[in-house]
Amino acid sequence: MILGGQVDSPEFERYFVVIVFRNSLRLRRPRTASRLRAINTAALAMCATLATQAAPVAHAHGRFPATNGITFHPSDERIVVVRTTFGALVSRDSGANWGWVCRGALDIGLSEDPALALLGDGTWVAATFAGLARGTESGCEWNPVGGDLGAEIVIDVASDPADPAHTFAVTSSGQTENFVYRSSDLGVSWESTGGPNERVLFETLNVAPSDPSVLYLSGVIPASENEPRRAFVYRSSDGGANWSRMPFLLREDERNVILLGVHPVNSDKLVARVEPSAGTRVEDRLVLSEDGGVSFDDVAVSSGIRAFTWSPDGERAYYGGVGDLGLWRSDDRGNTFTQIQDEWEVRCLATRGEELWACADSFLDDFAVGRSTDAGATFEPMMAFTNIGGVLECGARSTVAEVCPAEYQDLVNDLALDDAGDAQPPGSYTGRDRGSSGCAIDSPRTRSSNRWPLAIALFTAMLFAIRRGARCTPSYR
Repeated sequence: MILGGQVDSPEFERYFVVIVFRNSLRLRRPRTASRLRAINTAALAMCATLATQAAPVAHAHGRFPATNGITFHPSDERIVVVRTTFGALVSRDSGANWGWVCRGALDIGLSEDPALALLGDGTWVAATFAGLARGTESGCEWNPVGGDLGAEIVIDVASDPADPAHTFAVTSSGQTENFVYRSSDLGVSWESTGGPNERVLFETLNVAPSDPSVLYLSGVIPASENEPRRAFVYRSSDGGANWSRMPFLLREDERNVILLGVHPVNSDKLVARVEPSAGTRVEDRLVLSEDGGVSFDDVAVSSGIRAFTWSPDGERAYYGGVGDLGLWRSDDRGNTFTQIQDEWEVRCLATRGEELWACADSFLDDFAVGRSTDAGATFEPMMAFTNIGGVLECGARSTVAEVCPAEYQDLVNDLALDDAGDAQPPGSYTGRDRGSSGCAIDSPRTRSSNRWPLAIALFTAMLFAIRRGARCTPSYR
């Protein structure tokens, strides 16, 4: 993760959005119907954007809008939380309606994608650079946990699948020794599981579903004058009291190992993604361990791997990514994979019972979140950004109600959601009239110059998509 800040420069904003949008798209598809659909979608979005004229630039949301995580309520199937680059989207009715929780309510920065957990009663816990935050069951009221976790960088949080009242969190400051913490009372109080760990930059914390006393950590020690950058996987078999450290060999131009999931039945089997260094041509690796993290074998090597999940029984596994990678499925417990679709990008994956949920690109694909009930063969769109119904409905004095309405108009502008000049009240958004041409024209009071960088980016991406004809095929063992 990279700590970032806002640069108040229109020139920088235009450059930044173009580069991020182009790299996010990474359209490398041949000239097929799906590619033409992507180009047409970009053209329509650019048409809507260029129909606006200049006004003050909105600075509340500086990242490319995307979904990148899905969390389910442990007992109420109606409640689904989707993490985005602009906060969180919450459905309380199985995906029929979606409300927005802004970054300000969560107290997270522009570059943060905090790990989220929903505990047994629906309490939220969020791992942020400002410490651990706890939200009410409704997702409306947010407060820092305080204590030892009040000022530490908390990098990950994971609940006990067998008992969602229990959850774990890990700090990762890079400057001091790190601790793993445990809560047994729905996130109200926290205690260290044992002695401090060394000054490793931890990235991920995983709890084994079949044995919650088995925990895994992954992270790196940055390079020094005497040592190269080193990666490690840690395993505890006693709930975090003691840890075994296992070196993970990074290849040239690789920077980190990210744990993606422990097998639901076998606590010694886990999958990780090896992340390449920025600016290199090295591809991501999906690796599998069957001995508790002592050794790993490559399962897939490809650019753009972003997501992985097991089926609840562990018989199937899925992974996906951006570009041409699409969605891949394993029917042999994660040992080999077969591509089952390449029509849209996969930015996150999650399973619930027989359902497979996925994040896609709301601008290029038919949805931002979709659901499959046939092992990924087909997906039902569950949400696009145009379905956002406003700020999440909350009590008048809640954190969300006090903070998020002031930020909502910027979200409207960023996503081209609505023609209204003021923030919409909860649940009031009903859609946008695009007319017979498919291009929406804003009223003068919502025209904002922060659309011009997006227009340039869309145009660049469209040309880029048309010109690129080569297909990069991932290699698999």
